[in-house]
Amino acid sequence: MPAALEDSEIGSIQQMVLWKLPLAPWPYLKAGDRVRVEHGPMRGQEGTLVRTKDSLHLVINIDVLQRSVAVQVDREAIVPIGGRKSS
Repeated sequence: MPAALEDSEIGSIQQMVLWKLPLAPWPYLKAGDRVRVEHGPMRGQEGTLVRTKDSLHLVINIDVLQRSVAVQVDREAIVPIGGRKSS
């Protein structure tokens, strides 16, 4: 059974159409997704997407050091590469 759309989501879509804004499909990403940087100085790096209050970060694990590092990334620079990180 299809899920119902929220009224706020329908309203957002209607406004974009009425304002004749340029629209394009975009991958749906959420915290925990595995992503790859496609553009910019971090191109080719893969990691886990983490969302903080107002930004997105790519977390890269450094296994030999048993550490991770997080770097802020632009939403437009990343693409999904697979399923959510396993716990």
